[in-house]
Order: sequence, then C-alpha cells, then structure tokens
Amino acid sequence: MKKKIVSLLLVLALALSAVPAVSAATHGMNDIVGHWAENDIEWVLDLGLFNGTSTNTFTPNGTMTRGMFVTVLGRYAGVDPNAFEDWYLPELYSDVDADAYYAPYINWATRHGITSGTGNGTFSPDTPITREQMATFLLRFANCYGYVFEPIRDDVPSSFDDADTIAGYAVDAVEIMRESGVISGRANAEGGFNFDPRALAVRSECAAVFHRLLSAMVIDEDFFFEEPEEIVVFPYEGYDLMPGDSFRLEYMTIPERPTNDTILWISSDPSVLSVTPDGVVTCNGSGVAEIYAYTCNGYFDYAVFNVDYYIGYAGESYESKCMHLFGEVVENHRRPYGDNAPKSAYEEHYVTVTVKVWDFKDKTQTEKVTKTRSFYIHENLAATVKRCFQEIYECEEQYPINSIISYWSTGGNSEHNPGTAIDINYLSNPYVDPNGKVITGEKFDPENDPYSIPVGGEVEQIFEKYGFTRGIYWRSGYKDYMHFSFFGT
Repeated sequence: MKKKIVSLLLVLALALSAVPAVSAATHGMNDIVGHWAENDIEWVLDLGLFNGTSTNTFTPNGTMTRGMFVTVLGRYAGVDPNAFEDWYLPELYSDVDADAYYAPYINWATRHGITSGTGNGTFSPDTPITREQMATFLLRFANCYGYVFEPIRDDVPSSFDDADTIAGYAVDAVEIMRESGVISGRANAEGGFNFDPRALAVRSECAAVFHRLLSAMVIDEDFFFEEPEEIVVFPYEGYDLMPGDSFRLEYMTIPERPTNDTILWISSDPSVLSVTPDGVVTCNGSGVAEIYAYTCNGYFDYAVFNVDYYIGYAGESYESKCMHLFGEVVENHRRPYGDNAPKSAYEEHYVTVTVKVWDFKDKTQTEKVTKTRSFYIHENLAATVKRCFQEIYECEEQYPINSIISYWSTGGNSEHNPGTAIDINYLSNPYVDPNGKVITGEKFDPENDPYSIPVGGEVEQIFEKYGFTRGIYWRSGYKDYMHFSFFGT
C-alpha cells in the first residue's frame, strides 16, 4: 500500500496559527529581550519546542546537548513519546536511561535512521551538539519524511572557507543548510565565512534554525511513503558459537524495499551476544539471548540463541577438562560415574552429533562429495567435536572419512565409555601392538590409502588444537592410529 506522507510542517503551521502572539516579557524570559534571536526564541517557546532553563531565563548562549536537540526535533515532528517507550533502550545505548525525558525521542530518531549514536553502544545524550551534527540530523529528518529544502535567503555565502574541515558524513548536510540559508556561517577575519563544524551549537542558534525550517523545508510532491508491513529474521545456520565468533543475521522485509528501510538491531543480553547497527552479531559469552530486528514503524521479529560454547583447547589441564565435562575432578576419567555404574549412567550424558565430512562418491575413489556422519559423544564435548570436524571439513585437502565411532563399551577401561574418544576410519588406521602386529583394523598406509590419516598432518593437528591426543603416542608402545581421545588415553 502506498500513501503520500502528511505534511508535518502543515500541521505545525496550523498549530502555530492557533497560538496567540506573546512577547518575551509574557514568557518571563528576562535574558532574551533585545537578543538577535528574540523572535525565534519566542516562536519555539510558543510551540513548546523548547523550555526555559529556569522560570525566568532561556540562556540563549548556553549549549544544546544531543539529547535536548533530538527531543526538540521529535517535538517538531509531532512524535508521540508514549509510542516510543520501549524496554530495549538500555540495551541499545548504555548511557540512555529509559526513564530520561529524551529517551523516547532518541528511540524514535534511531528507529528512523536519523541517528545511530556515537559508537560503542553510546548516544552521548549529555554531550553538547556540534554544528555539523545538527546539520546532519536535520537533513536525515527531512529525507526520512519526504521534505526538500528551498532557499529562504539571498545573502548566503557562496561557500564556507573551512569546508575542508567538515567531517565526511556531514558534508552534504552542511552544503544543503548553506544553500537554503537554514544555518548561517560565521564571519571570519579574512572577510569570508566559516561554518565552524565542530563548534558547539548554542540554544539561540538552534531556536533560529527550527524557526527557519518552517519556511525552508517543503514537502516533495513526488514523495510516496511505502511502509514496512512485516519483517522476518532468518534462523542462524552456522555451527556452535564461541567467544569472538561473528556473523551477519539475515532478514527480509515486506515489501522488500520500503521507503525507509532502517532496521534497528537489539540484543536482549549483550554479555552473551552483541549486535552492530548493521546486524553483525558477535558472541561474547554463554547463556540465552534474543536478537531483535525492528522496522521504523515498529514491526519486529527475533532469533533466539542458546549459547553453550565450552570448547576444549590444547594444553588444557586435566582438572579443567573434568570440571567442564563431569562437573568435578574424577580419579578415573574412563569411569567417571564409578567403577560399577550401569550403562544407563553413561547413556544419559550421550548426545548424537551429526557432522559434515568429505568422502568418495563410490568405490572408484575418483570424486569426493559431502556426506554426513552421526555418532554419540559426551554432551559437554559436543560443541568441541562439532567445531573440530567443521575445521576438518573446511580443509583444502578434503580428507575422506568413511566411518566415525564413539561408543559405550560394556567392559574394559576405555575413554569410549563416557564418550570422550573417537575412532576414525578404523580399517585404514589400525590398532597395533609394540611389534607392529595389527590387533584391530587392516593396514596403515597413508602414502597409498587416502583413508589413512597421516601422522602429524592437518587432521591430527586440528584434533590437538581442541585438546585431543592421537593414540600413537602411548608409552606402552601400542599405537592406535584411529583413536583420538580427549584425555589422551
């Protein structure tokens, strides 16, 4: 559905016509009588855009904070603050209290792409606004609502002498403000004009700017506003997250390209997952978090993440491994639930892990294809194993894997009992005694058999990275080429 935007300035003009003219004395502002911006200040006071700094002062030369300016801009736009009182403001900007007078207006401006804050999750509401920031806010506001600027003065300078000092993000905005006469330059000693982009905007200047907007900003008759009607956030399809991992969360709006396609991303818990203004999510810790995506007019969708990211690593201590897997340091990691524990005591800690692997398409061994392998593993080791096999799958060599086994044994004293050992390609990576006699499997021949895993090669190195040891380094002299165990036994 398309509809032409209602002229906010028309609404504002009608409101102004209903307000009787009053003088500075009527407002009780003693410090604006005779000031160059007296009429402008009276105008903004009439409309309730500004308040005084006390019952009888306006402080015309005082600075205007970013929170104040966005509040005035929101009032100018006719924003209903009650419509923008959302729970997520503290998560959006760490320095914006949701109960602050400017909070709903900052929310409104952010939702509509007028501002994205000052970086690192802050808005700096109490920091004085600069002249180039003011110009930028005004242009974004106009673009958002379908306004264009027309010249209202003939005495504007042809250029600003300090134009090369204007920040890149503000260049276009400052130029439009100059051409229209909304923001004037400041005379310099050389007879020209400076813009002073980083100078602080004072309250009287801001009042004059808002008064000039009424004449300079007019509705673009060709502008049509097509509102977002729905947003869908797609589920994340990557593998398990660990600290530092980042990805872009994908979404779709209906219609696909609304007039204002600003999307506001919010994390319910940045200590678990943080999200940038353009939807890049970063894992910071474990826990549960939702990532929300809001359209400018309040439609939203979200994705839920349960981040349990324990990942084993090379050099991790025995005690640390025990605590992460079993919740306590055990004497026998092969029988962590006791020597006489039943099979069910182990099975309740098993989970099925399914991983992608490369393997030959058929017995000719001429073409490799992607296949999946599923096997049991200890529940608290699942994320580590998934990450390990993901890296193996991404290897350029595309190592073929035709079997993965990690089973519970009814006897013996093996790491297979708790699901902390994995056997890969058992026929081509045999278990041999100190004399080289094969006990299990067939023959280890990495030069001729692609299923034999080279000693010291990429696969072995990746397992070592995540804390696994291959069973060829036992002091007993026995060598188990297929065996990768988390505790090294």
